[in-house]
Amino acid sequence: MSRSTLRQYQQALADFERAVAVAPDFALAHYMIGVTRYHLAGQHSTTPSSPAEASERRIMLSSAIQSFQRALELSPAMALAYYDMGVIYADMQDPTSAISAFTHAIELKPDFGEAFFNRGYVYFQLGNHAAGSTDLSTAGQLGIAPSYSLLKRMAR
Repeated sequence: MSRSTLRQYQQALADFERAVAVAPDFALAHYMIGVTRYHLAGQHSTTPSSPAEASERRIMLSSAIQSFQRALELSPAMALAYYDMGVIYADMQDPTSAISAFTHAIELKPDFGEAFFNRGYVYFQLGNHAAGSTDLSTAGQLGIAPSYSLLKRMAR
């Protein structure tokens, strides 16, 4: 089992960074560095108790995005990297960047139901109910069942 699966994120990060040191063009290792940094940022509360903790979390999230961007430089068709960037941008309260990242993921993988779901949710947060409804309906058609209950709740 991998360290990441076991939630040994610090050790997993060190392993992935060693992999990149040996093979700098290893796109999947860069992607996994981003995933691991996002998990490490998640270990800090989403409502940080101090300005220092909030700053540390933001730095870790930004670092995760940089790792995803490097992975995409090496492997431009990695839809999952765009999706994960969208999740982080949404987490960082940057809806414009989140929508852009989810859109790139959908362009690369038109049946990416989770990307439609998350983009729809962000559209609703911005008050764009028409786009949000369309995306959540599409997500439901692609098998993301919770989209229907979210659509019902958001339409109220």
